Parts: sequence; structure tokens; C-alpha cells
Amino acid sequence: MILYLLLMLSILLETTKNIFSNNFTKKNLKTETDIYKFNFFMYIGSVIVLMFFKVEKTSTYTILLAFAFALAIWLNQYFFLKALKCGTMSFTTFIIGSGLVIPIIFGAIVWKENITLFQQILLIVLIFSISLSLNLSKGKVGLKWLGLAILSMLFLGAIGIIQTIQQESDYSKEFIGFLRYSFIFTVIINFLGWQICRRKQKASFTIKSSAILQAGFSGSFMGAVHIINLYLAGALPKVIFFPVSNGGLIFVTLISDLVFFKERLNLKQWIGIILGTGILCVIGL
Repeated sequence: MILYLLLMLSILLETTKNIFSNNFTKKNLKTETDIYKFNFFMYIGSVIVLMFFKVEKTSTYTILLAFAFALAIWLNQYFFLKALKCGTMSFTTFIIGSGLVIPIIFGAIVWKENITLFQQILLIVLIFSISLSLNLSKGKVGLKWLGLAILSMLFLGAIGIIQTIQQESDYSKEFIGFLRYSFIFTVIINFLGWQICRRKQKASFTIKSSAILQAGFSGSFMGAVHIINLYLAGALPKVIFFPVSNGGLIFVTLISDLVFFKERLNLKQWIGIILGTGILCVIGL
């Protein structure tokens, strides 16, 4: 029972992190400096959470993989914030969540894992469901938003690939050290970006702003989510963890968008998102 409670906690924490990020983009995000400053304080929150866990000696392999993971995390979050600035949280999370298929394709190419006919059909239906949810026939989707969401989706896929590599390696037990170094690298990357961008344009919010609190809470939630998910990936069967984790996040985010941000969908969009979420729940099985 405790494992399923942890899974639900992970979904709720990540959804809350998305709500904070969405609120920041709609109210505070005005410049590139804003993105780096917000992310800097967010990832400090993640590092603080990870400091509460004991880390044994960390190998060079884990540190190098952590740097690659940090790049994927940074770019995923960077494009996620920019996409949220242009579009709704529900659509953005749905498109980015579709990055679940990337590790599947990667596994088929690199590790020669078989993509079943069932999965191939689901991929085609997933593309159709995305078209329905975005209402492409009426041309209501901005190409800039779509491009940013797709870029974030690609780097989410990279995150999944690197997580799998870490878990399948001989250094899988070093996952706390792996995460700690990853977030430390990400803090450094965003600090450098902040300092470079502020020379051209200062951030639109101060350290005393509520945006800093949102960043800190978002980061602490993100750190907790990564710890929980890496633990559950080894403790729960794949047929339970991945479907509930990915599909549950998209569905709860959709409900949150409707409740907190008053987004409205037509029947075609509801069908597309529900169909797509269902596909994401079973495509990794």
C-alpha cells in the first residue's frame, strides 16, 4: 500500500510543481533572465531536498552521466516555461508527456527491443489524438508554442533515456549521488545563464518576490519526485508504474488547469486528450 501512496504523492507533487511554473509564466515571465533566475532558485530547492539523503562514494561514470542528465533537465524545463508562456498548461503537459514514446523508440534502435504491432498502432492513434486535442483543423495552435512544446518533449524523452541507462548500469545504486550531482550542475548552468542574460536585461522580479517562493517549492517538489520515481521504478512492476505515473500526471494536470486557470475545452479536444492519455497509459506495456 505504501508504494501506491508514494506513486500518488509523486503525481500530486509534480502537478503542483507544474501549477507553480504555469503561474510564474503567466504573471512574472517577461525576459530570458527571468527564466534562468527562476530555474536557479528552483534547482537550489531540489539540491536542498537531496542533501537530506546520505550519499556514498560516487563514481566518475555517475558524475559524467549526471552532467548529461543536467543538460536534459535544464533544456526540458527551459522550453517548458517558454511553452507555458505561449499556451495552456493542459495542452503543454499533454504534448510534453508524449515524450514517453521516445525511450521506447530509443530502446528499439539501440537495445534492439521489439516495438509490437500494437504499439505501432497506438503511436499512429496518439498522433491523431494530439490533432484532436489541439483542434488543428481550426488553426488555433500557435506554431511558436507547438515548437517549444515539442522541444521540451524531446528533452523529456532524453531524461527518460538517461534514467534508464543509469538504472541498467552497474552503478544504479548511486542514484542519490546521481541526482544530487545532476541538480548541482543544473544550478550552475542556470546561474551562469542568469548572470550572462542580466547584462542585457535585468529580471522583472526581485528576490523578495513571490516568484522566488514558487521556485523554491517547485524545486523541492521536483527533487522529491525524482527520488520517489527512481525508487518506484525498481520497486513496482513496469506495467503499473509507467502507465499510472505518466497518464496520471497528464490527467491530474488537465483537471488542475480547468480548476485553477479556468481553461475550457470543446468536445473534440476532450476526446483527443482522454484518448491520448489512455494511449500513454498503455503504450509502454
